[in-house]
Amino acid sequence: MEDRRFSFKMLYEQNITSRQLLQWSATIDLAERYQIYIEHVEHLVSSLDDEELFYNCSWPWFGPFCQFSLDIPPDMSFSDIVTHTFRSKPLIVDGAMVTCYVHLQCGTSLMCLDWRDVCDGKMDCLDGADEFDCWPLEMNECTPKEYRCHNGQCIPEGFLFDDPAHSDCLDRSDESADIEVHFFCFEDPSFLCEERSCRPGSDEFSCGDGQCINEMERTCFNGKGTLLSDDLCSNIMDCLVKISDDISDEWCDQFCLKKKCILEHCPVLFEFPPVPILFGHVRLMYESAKVVSTISLPSYVCYNEVLCKDFLPATVHLNDSTCRHIDQIGLREISKYKSFESLVKEIKEIFRTCTIIPNGTYDCNHANAYRCENSTKCISKYRLVDGIKDCPFQDDETFNASCTLNDSHSRFQCFNDEKRCFVPLIVGNKYVDCPEGDDEEPQVLLQKQHHIYFQTICDGQEDLIPITIGERNETDETECEYWACNSTYNRCDGIWACYNGADEVNCEGSTCPPLQHMCVFPSDRNKVQCLPINRTGDGVIDCIGGSDERQYCRTLHSDDKLLRFYCSNDSKCIDTYDLCNGNSDCLFADDEQFCGELTTEFKTHFSSLNDFDKPKSVYFVLHNILTYPPNLISNPSQRISASVQSPLTKTAFNTNFRSDWAWRCNRGIDIRVRMSDYTNESHNCLCPPSYYGDTCQYQNQRVSVTLQLRVASAWRTLFTALILLINHEGKIESHDQIEYLPIRDCQTKFHIYLLYSTRPKDYTNNYSVHIDVFNKFTLKYHASWTFPILFPFLPVYPLAIQLTLPILPLEPVQDCPFPCVHGQCTKYTNTQNTSFCRCDPGWSGSQCTIQHRCNCALGSLCINPLICLCPYGTFGSRCFLRQQPCQSDVCSNNGRCVADYVRPGVVNANEYTCICSQGYTGSRCELRETRIDLSFMDSVVIPESLFIHFIETQAHSPHIQTILLKRIPLDQASLTIYTSIIFNIAFVQLQNNYYLIILSELPMIAANISTQITLSQQCASVQDSFDGSIANQHLLRRIKHYHIPCQHRNELVCFYDDIHMCLCDLSRHANCFKFEHNATHDCYGLNPCENEGQCFQDDPKCPSSSICVCDKCFYGTRCQFSTKGFSLSLDVILGYQIRPNVPLSQQFTVVKVAIVFTITIYVLGTINGLMSIITFREKETRTVGCGLYLLISSITSIITMNVLLLKVCFLVASQMGLITS
Repeated sequence: MEDRRFSFKMLYEQNITSRQLLQWSATIDLAERYQIYIEHVEHLVSSLDDEELFYNCSWPWFGPFCQFSLDIPPDMSFSDIVTHTFRSKPLIVDGAMVTCYVHLQCGTSLMCLDWRDVCDGKMDCLDGADEFDCWPLEMNECTPKEYRCHNGQCIPEGFLFDDPAHSDCLDRSDESADIEVHFFCFEDPSFLCEERSCRPGSDEFSCGDGQCINEMERTCFNGKGTLLSDDLCSNIMDCLVKISDDISDEWCDQFCLKKKCILEHCPVLFEFPPVPILFGHVRLMYESAKVVSTISLPSYVCYNEVLCKDFLPATVHLNDSTCRHIDQIGLREISKYKSFESLVKEIKEIFRTCTIIPNGTYDCNHANAYRCENSTKCISKYRLVDGIKDCPFQDDETFNASCTLNDSHSRFQCFNDEKRCFVPLIVGNKYVDCPEGDDEEPQVLLQKQHHIYFQTICDGQEDLIPITIGERNETDETECEYWACNSTYNRCDGIWACYNGADEVNCEGSTCPPLQHMCVFPSDRNKVQCLPINRTGDGVIDCIGGSDERQYCRTLHSDDKLLRFYCSNDSKCIDTYDLCNGNSDCLFADDEQFCGELTTEFKTHFSSLNDFDKPKSVYFVLHNILTYPPNLISNPSQRISASVQSPLTKTAFNTNFRSDWAWRCNRGIDIRVRMSDYTNESHNCLCPPSYYGDTCQYQNQRVSVTLQLRVASAWRTLFTALILLINHEGKIESHDQIEYLPIRDCQTKFHIYLLYSTRPKDYTNNYSVHIDVFNKFTLKYHASWTFPILFPFLPVYPLAIQLTLPILPLEPVQDCPFPCVHGQCTKYTNTQNTSFCRCDPGWSGSQCTIQHRCNCALGSLCINPLICLCPYGTFGSRCFLRQQPCQSDVCSNNGRCVADYVRPGVVNANEYTCICSQGYTGSRCELRETRIDLSFMDSVVIPESLFIHFIETQAHSPHIQTILLKRIPLDQASLTIYTSIIFNIAFVQLQNNYYLIILSELPMIAANISTQITLSQQCASVQDSFDGSIANQHLLRRIKHYHIPCQHRNELVCFYDDIHMCLCDLSRHANCFKFEHNATHDCYGLNPCENEGQCFQDDPKCPSSSICVCDKCFYGTRCQFSTKGFSLSLDVILGYQIRPNVPLSQQFTVVKVAIVFTITIYVLGTINGLMSIITFREKETRTVGCGLYLLISSITSIITMNVLLLKVCFLVASQMGLITS
């Protein structure tokens, strides 16, 4: 079907809008030009705009002239196309599809250089050019608030170990190696793969697309780096030594692998593999007569002698190569090697200690340099004790002062090694570096081994490493005689903690009545029956396998938790997994006599005998508790379901996509192009920013930015960030924009590509990244940052930054070191003494002296001729297009709807965020904040202020404690609190006393709660709960008595020590959790409070409100005002009498009187002043000097009255919360 064409004039006459053009898949630029035409059609002089054409394309064609097609179903998005293309890529067996970095010319044994080969620690260019300029990066020093990646890059300290699946270091050294996400990078075009190299120390061979593999594995999906060759000798050796797991026996059957065949087809001396196998210069040489086995050692190892001269001088020269005999490099006996891979791995450890380049800008006198012992090699001191042997004599790994290095705060210290602190790189790298293996243990297990957790005390499983108390070794399983076996954390976990299994009755899955256990009686082996609890643990075996007397097998085999099936009359226990396996393991075949029909009941019963499946949780949970207050009701309909992200699944697309074309564009997307006459067609490639070329075969030089924004307030303000790559003359190389809404994007990391304007980049320029932030709603300037490109020799410069927006917008600098002719001098937020000129619209240049014409829409902000900053609701390169507004009923209760257009020009109105007005919460502002009406019992002294501790329990993660401070107005015996915090427990702290005010198993969301502070709900201290002999014991011994207070004092609801808060449940057992008594109130480093004010916010990660508590003599929303120096001020007299968030009609009488008094004085004073002015403006009254004085006094009195009125109005409005900024 032929595509239809319409001129702008035709569209206008038919009342077609630009929004309709966008719906018809017009380009954004064309739709914007049409919108400009609509707005200016009456003023057009030329008819050229009338004749501009819009092509209404027939499916599947699109583009300005309908010349492009992707051959996809109509319902498939571009994101789906990319996903499907990459997941359709087959493994390349013959040949390779790799991309190349061509802006560094050098000879190499590789197919071509990859950008990851530059400064990667191994010589890929034959002359080492890829490593020449890397010494400054090796010596780089980071600030105290940054983490230094292994390669020298600096990232914010908060990015360390924050997301295992998404590393921020270029070399992935900021996250644990447990999650090997890089293996699937061949089918993932995201920032995670494209902008990352390989992790040092493991899987160091880069496939060029983010996939990283072992040097000997060489199974890149794109075919790069394969060690297989086409010549017959290499094929025979490939099969003989099994160089790759991908080599099949069927393929090898075509070759003769006998000794005579090797002599026939291989030279006397030959290189295998036919390329350098390690570090770009290490080669293996074989003698055909000595190839005798599948793990045959090479005869010689050849290498670059200049790099290894310190400890491996060459002894043989072969084919212009310097070599040593295999016996001279320190390898073990051949019998020690189980595979060719293990052989190469040991050779790798030997040659890793060679220097990287023969002649570079080494400066071993640098403060950050460490010279290896008895060697000329120097490394960064930040490579010391990193689990990788860099020095010839391995002294870098035995260095004993690593805990004193500048990065010691981020290093990993083994629990029994006080002298060495390891680089985090060793954590989870599958090699045991700590004497006890701490670095490879799961984090939860490490915590249980070295920290005292109430949840794991006396649970039958020893977790805690012994602690010496007095002269005894104590663990979490010693002195358990006072511990309640049937407690919250032992109930129904599948393991008997009580001798009679009382903790495992009445559990889910049991088919027995209350207080009975499942049992298979010897007299009736064909069914599972029930045994009363009074017959269990009594020393008499009633059930097959001793399931009712589990102490027998536990005593016999305390070290093996699987040997728990007791053989009758045999005095032994067998593995529960050996039951019903056809072999009689018991003397009288107890384990096989009930196996006729194994029902689910049988399987459940006997599998529960072992003690192996103990849950690993150490988290606080609530069960079997008394709800308080008793009338507390949780409305399930108002509960907000947790946001659970489903795991990524591969979507099955119904397309005719040709998988053999998936590799044609490398990391790009294939697109069909037709000529204007619709006859000839060709295929082109759509390349992502990282690549260019006809088939996206070349790698771009670029800056890859990872940006996270944070705010200390203004969480409901929409900001826009303009990110610029500029040179030293202020010329903009490239730019990007993002939108940031704190309540939506509080933990979002934005990934941005910035390209240079030329290929290659101009090395004579000094480049930097410049970031401006504006208020999106008002387009008012807020702040700027600058980040110089410190290492211009890197093809891809990684920049990971975390910016905290200042509370107030930056003001222009008066004392500027240079003139800003048509602009304002502004200081960068992240530098002390660096300023720049922020130009007025229509001007540009380093000093705002270059005038240009602005083509931006009215109301937008013109940055330069090509960059327009659009106000909220508009988009397009010139901001003429209108975003589709949200539906009026999307956000309830006066909430403001903000469309989720994180990137300019992305028009998807189906996603939006509601900015809720004060007092409302929920994704659509449909819920009121939780209201707590708190009153005081007569016997409780009402303080000026109190702390409220909210506790939210989470089954699979640590509980969350949030602290708020509330002031209590004078003459009030009650307090109303509104909060959006989700919680299960709430305590009030008055001085050093704690009171339980709310307790519920269900989380409190949008609830109305009325509670009271009473003495009966006061929590006792440990000192008051025990006598001195117990209260003063070590925590590990004392905590095992914590059930006693609940059992001896029926009125007790809670008690606490220095670390824990404990609740008494309905069974009168204690349930304790970690409780922060002395929290630092600085809003987690984002403290907007001035003058040492304390900050409290409603969420530790994504707050939506905060409050400042000021020291004496300070006041204001940020404690920014002071009464120091004033003996008596209006703020001191009246300020503390005004109740916040209370209507004027309900304020104290003194406030109302003050307002009436002020208005009266204002009215009388103004009338008096006006009458005086009328009187003394007559010339006759000013014949003497006092007349002029009285006229001036009349004017000043009117001004004074107005100032007084404004002051009182401002004070009342700010204290009542009517003014928030």
